[in-house]
This record gives sequence, C-alpha cells and structure tokens, in this order.
Amino acid sequence: MRSLAIFLVILLIIVGGAAIFLVATTPHDRAPAVISPEFIKEVPDSAEWFAIVPTAAALDAKLNANPVTRGVLEKWRSSQRLPRPWMLGNADLIAWQSGGAMHYYFRVDPLRSFVVRLFGHGDIITPPSEQPLDASPIIDLASKLPACDALVVQRENARGSFPPIARPAVTSVVVTRDEVRLTSLAHHREDGEDGASAPSVPSVVNDFPNGAVLSASFATTPRIIGDLNRVFGAKVSDLFKEGGMVCIYDVDFRKLLPRPLGVIVLPDDAQRRATISSLRDVVRNDSKDGMLLLSFDHSIDQYKTDVFEQPGTVGNEWTMRIDAPRLVPILNNFSQNLGARVLEPRLFRSARDLNGWIGGLEQAKVIDAAASVDSGEETLRVRITAK
Repeated sequence: MRSLAIFLVILLIIVGGAAIFLVATTPHDRAPAVISPEFIKEVPDSAEWFAIVPTAAALDAKLNANPVTRGVLEKWRSSQRLPRPWMLGNADLIAWQSGGAMHYYFRVDPLRSFVVRLFGHGDIITPPSEQPLDASPIIDLASKLPACDALVVQRENARGSFPPIARPAVTSVVVTRDEVRLTSLAHHREDGEDGASAPSVPSVVNDFPNGAVLSASFATTPRIIGDLNRVFGAKVSDLFKEGGMVCIYDVDFRKLLPRPLGVIVLPDDAQRRATISSLRDVVRNDSKDGMLLLSFDHSIDQYKTDVFEQPGTVGNEWTMRIDAPRLVPILNNFSQNLGARVLEPRLFRSARDLNGWIGGLEQAKVIDAAASVDSGEETLRVRITAK
C-alpha cells in the first residue's frame, strides 16, 4: 500500500511538472515576422484558401487581447475542434479549406506531439499527404508584404469576398491590443489583362465626417454608382467621372427601394455645376471648402456642421472609412430587403459582401481601408481600430 502511495505521488509530481512546463513554455507574444517560403510550399494543391501562422499560440493570445478579434476567435473555436494553446507551444500552423471543409496541420515538438495525440487531436499533426500547390506566384507576392502575425491567401477558385481585389490575393495580418492591420496584394487585372497602369487622377479625398456611417472616395466612377441612378431617379453616375466622394449617414428602409441618406461631394467645375443645375428640382446643393455638395435629402445640413478627420490611409483608386457598430445593423436590414435584391442587384451584392467582411466587427471603433494600383499590382490596406 505504501509503495502504491509513493508511486501515485511520483506520478502526480511528473504530471504536474509536465503541465507546468507546457503552460510555462507556451508563448503569449511574438514579433511579426516574414513567412518562410518553405512553409508555403507545404500547402496542398486542393486548398481554395489557406492561412499560415508562425507560433499559433502567440497569435491566439493576441487575438484574445484585442476586443475586436476576441469575439471572432470565440465564434471560430465554437465551430472548430482545435487543441488548446498550451498543447501547441511554439507550433506553427497551416489551415486551409478544400471541398467546403477546414483542415489543419500543426508542427509540434515531440513532447507536445504525445500530448496532442493523448487528447485525441492526432490528425492535425500529420503532414498533408496531397500534392503541394505551385507556390511560386504566391511566394512572389508574399515577399513584397510586410512582416506579419499571419499570412492568408485566397487562390483563384476561392469564394471569399475579401479582399475585393484580383486572385490570387495574399494578405498579411498584424494584430495588436488596439488594432488590426491588413495588407493585401494581387496582380491587377483590367478587362482580363494584367499590368494596368495606375489611375490618372488621385482619389478625391477630403477629411471624412465623423457622423457618417460610411464615407468613400473614388478616383473614377465605380460600377456600383450606376445603381444609385435608379435609387435617386436621376443620373448621378456621370458626376463621378473624375472622382468624387459619398458620405452615408443612414438608410431609409420605409420605401420599396432602400434610400441612402447622405451627401455626394464633388470637385467644383463648370460641367458639374451645369449637371447639378439640371437636377435642382430633385436635389439640394451647396458648397464647402471648394467642393460641391449634392444631396437628395437634408443631410447637407448635418455634413456642414460635422466634425472632420483625415482618413488613416489613402489610395489612388478608392479610400473608405466605416463606423462598424452603426453600419452592421444597416447592412443586415439591407440584405433582407427584396426590393434591393431585385432592383438594385449590384448595390445589394456589394452590401452583402461588405456585411460578410465586417459583420463580426461590431467592437471596432472605425475601419479605414484604401485601395491602390501601381506597377501592375493592386494593394489594399485596412486598419481596424478597437473601441
């Protein structure tokens, strides 16, 4: 009996020591780093999209510390069977989706390999047996991105709507306690061809109004503006031929077609003044800081008394600022509106895609995004600031 007691005590000491060691050697922070090309070469060719995370436990800690990403991580974990961070230690992660299912591979040390198998996660420490992808184009794009906490790649057949640039798209992710920074890169395609030049004019960016739920500045007329012609019953798309800005304060859902309530901001020139004059029976117009203001409601009054801030980043294609907590409920309502689905298909799809991007980011204070084209490449920069 005494021998059994001694054995149990020794066993408890060993187990307790191992547990302390596993917890103590689990990293909780890690500086952003450049992703190794050799890691990318391990991704199976069946992957539609994939993510590479060096020292996954450290990123888990960063995501938990950031109020914006904490809820997103908890939601992800609730639907995925994954080991706890202390089981992984310094393990690197490859996560990929193929055939509608998620797959994971962790590089773990021998001790943790035993622990992971003991807890029934042995399948995730087995290297992918499929043929690896042709990594050269992805490695080329990834080499131009900044150091990161994670690298996410959308391949040509990926169905994800983010990032809204060509495929394949490579995104670096950096997480701190109060913000998330995303930088996406892809080869630019226009009319099916690569190598398009940058826009001939910079996007028309004034300071964005704090009261707006969404402010977006464009260098040229985006296709989505065509739907606004139907919404407002007037051809407003021509006003954006050389750039302009839209500031949305709210959306009126009391009509068959949801009607954005906001202000269009345009460079002041004779042609635009003539066009706006022809719309004087259906719009209000004014001016501020050398720009023309156009509105189909009373938002100009709010715009002129608003507080303005310079956007965090500016692109030569478009620049956008989003008040996520206020915009997400509006996008949810828009995605359920039958009139918008039938009569504003492009605007409806854009709102649905945007809701897919920011639907889980209600804890964000503001989202700044900017897209640029230069030397045949598209770059999208996004900064998500926590409350």
